[in-house]
Parts: sequence; C-alpha cells; structure tokens
Amino acid sequence: MKRKKYLQQLYYPHNRNKYTGKIPIRTRSSWEFKFAQFLDANPKILEWSFESLWITYYHPGKKRPAKYLPDFWVRTANDIFVIEIGNHSLKTIRSPSRSKNAKTRAYANMMRIVNEAKFQAAEEYCSSKGWKFKVVTEKQMFQYE
Repeated sequence: MKRKKYLQQLYYPHNRNKYTGKIPIRTRSSWEFKFAQFLDANPKILEWSFESLWITYYHPGKKRPAKYLPDFWVRTANDIFVIEIGNHSLKTIRSPSRSKNAKTRAYANMMRIVNEAKFQAAEEYCSSKGWKFKVVTEKQMFQYE
C-alpha cells in the first residue's frame, strides 16, 4: 500500500517563549498549521508544543503495543490539554463506513477501531496526569470564521 503524502507546511512561531519544541514546525495539514497560528497568537495559551508526546496503546490490527503521537500539547492558566486535529469523521469514529466497496469499508472500519484504541489510551494517559484530551475538528476550528 502506498503511503499518503501530506502537504507539509513550515510554521515559525512568533511568540517563541510560548513554544517548546523544534523550530520550524512541520505541520502535516493546513488545519494543523492554522491551529498552530491560533495557539501562537492566543494570549490565554501559556505554553504549547507540536508532536512532542508519545502515548503507548495496544494496536488491535497488529495485536501488539504501538505508539501514538497526538498533534498538540497545550498549557493554559487552568488546564493542560492534549489535542488531536482531524476531520469530523475522525471524531465520529463510532459510525462504521458506508462505502459500497468492501475493501474501503474494511479499511475504514479498521481505522475506526485503531482510532478508538488510540483515543482511549490518550484519555487514560491524560486522566492519570490530570490533563484533558480533545479531538478538534474543522467544524470547531472554523465555526467563528
């Protein structure tokens, strides 16, 4: 299977004192790029990083432990968040694929099961540290534009 090519964009934070991590930031989507801009410009965000946290989860397809790399780690005055950026279908992972193609449907259903495992592990990890895990979709990011 061919790996999907991502549109990588480089982002250079303007408020470098808030960002912890390697510069430039190599975002893999325009949504990640826009969210990085939002975090950088938002005065309520005290500290943030991109792809800086590895969470171990059990991969149900490979039947072994694997690593999950959430998109953002964010600290505000009151909370710490681990944030995954994705499209609306990523957040509605409980609904199975409706594709007529059996291979497409099987792949989509396996991705749904894998995402459930990743997100459950992320929620447990964050809960153990007193943090919050969020999946942010395009509908949430762009509702005010």
